[in-house]
Formats: sequence, structure tokens, C-alpha cells
Amino acid sequence: MNIFWEIMLSFVGVVAGFLVAEYVLDRIGIRVVSQKTKVSINELPDFLNRKFLMKCAIIIGEKKKFSNLEEHEIAEMKKLVEETSCNEIAIFKEENCKLAIRDGKVLVCVLGKVISMKDLAEISEVIHRSLRGVGK
Repeated sequence: MNIFWEIMLSFVGVVAGFLVAEYVLDRIGIRVVSQKTKVSINELPDFLNRKFLMKCAIIIGEKKKFSNLEEHEIAEMKKLVEETSCNEIAIFKEENCKLAIRDGKVLVCVLGKVISMKDLAEISEVIHRSLRGVGK
């Protein structure tokens, strides 16, 4: 019975520690709150270029729209997505990252340097949110 109360006391202490730490970080202003931005498909290339310094191309069907990538880069990424028959692919080569996301007939190709996996996840999340507004 003695060990039970020690475990309960340690559990309550850990939970209280997390709550106090979160409150203190919030009061100091150190706490990081992620802000989700809604970006339309038209604004996506400018947003990715401005925030992440990434080049972006959007291909809807066979028409290229909003592109600041070269033709051979777009063709290579389009071929990779079709050959692998997957909806999302990321390729890391030296310092560059190539990301292609397909949703129906819409293909978004992104090229640039990614500093961390957190940035890559944020880029992917922004693209997926903007693709939800496009009809398939």
C-alpha cells in the first residue's frame, strides 16, 4: 500500500509540474503558439517563396499554373509521382528538397532548401490546406 501512494504522489507531481511550467511559459511569453494560415491555391507560390524561400509550381490537369520552376524539374517530379503512383513524395538530394503532392488532377511541386523536418511538415500542411479548397 505504501508504494501505491508514492506512485500516486509522483504522478500528481509530474502533472502539476507540466501545468505550472506551461502557465509560467505563457506568462513570460516564451510559449510558442502555432498559427494556421489559410492560403488559397492562387497565393500558394508567393506564400511559400516569401516564408520558406521555396520555388513552387502548380499543375492543374495538363495546364501549368503559377510556376517559377524550370520545365525539366516539373517534368522530373511529375514523372516520379506517376511512376510511384503515390500522392506525396519528398526527395532529398544534397541540400535541396523536392516535394510533390498530388490531389486528384492538381499537382503541386516544391523545390528548395529545407532547414528542418518541422519546416517540411509545415510546408506540407499548408499545401494540403490550400488543396482542400480546389475542386477535384
